Amino acid sequence: MFERFTEVARHVVVNTQQVARDLGHTEIASHHMLWGLARERDGMAARVLGARGLDAPKISEAIVARFGRGPEPAATGMMPFTPAAKRSLEAASEQATELGHGIVGTEHVLLGVLAVAGDGVGEVLAQAGTSAGELREDVLRAFGDSGTSR
Repeated sequence: MFERFTEVARHVVVNTQQVARDLGHTEIASHHMLWGLARERDGMAARVLGARGLDAPKISEAIVARFGRGPEPAATGMMPFTPAAKRSLEAASEQATELGHGIVGTEHVLLGVLAVAGDGVGEVLAQAGTSAGELREDVLRAFGDSGTSR
């Protein structure tokens, strides 16, 4: 599934596990991917999120407000993705294809997360002061400013 993902997009997916673990959660959810995207400074998604004032600490705060923290950091080892998070990753690839892009960058992962909007992503975005629709428009505008995917 990840063969079309850029190195930076793969890095986000791998590091999202640590994001969930740091919060003491037992699964990787779409809202963890949102936070992971904001943490990856080299990605277009982080720039789009940052332009709306959505940095990693603000998203983390919104996630904790909505879902709380686990009692302790999750155990080591592989963590499962929620069904919505899996669909978000599949949607990222679909978004890239629909846009005529041969690779999947962080911006496509963000579009996938926004398209599925599962795991409370809408609530997290609302808590942070924006919406999936606004962010989607920001990403599409950013394609005009940059011809590269990260």
